[in-house]
Amino acid sequence: MVRINRENQTLKITGKVVFAQPGMGMGLAFADAERDQQAILDHWIAELSGEPVAKPGPSSTDSEASPSAGSKVSENQPLYVVNELILLLLQKGVLTEAEGKSLLQKLLK
Repeated sequence: MVRINRENQTLKITGKVVFAQPGMGMGLAFADAERDQQAILDHWIAELSGEPVAKPGPSSTDSEASPSAGSKVSENQPLYVVNELILLLLQKGVLTEAEGKSLLQKLLK
């Protein structure tokens, strides 16, 4: 589960890391977005692309996630933890960039 806060909006969406570049960041693929969350994401992407956009609907609150969203998070939890561990090992220099990239690619298959 990915949570991004920007100004007065919060995006909460299921995401998957599709690549990671130490020192640069990571690329995410988003899936199963609620309609209001998709609108926020579309708005932010349009802004970054320089497209004229209208304000999206109200931001989501910090209330509890729905039961279905909670089950998706728990199903993906081991994948998330392994991904975080690989990134941490990369940052600490335990793994080379090539080793980390290889492991992340295998993890995401």
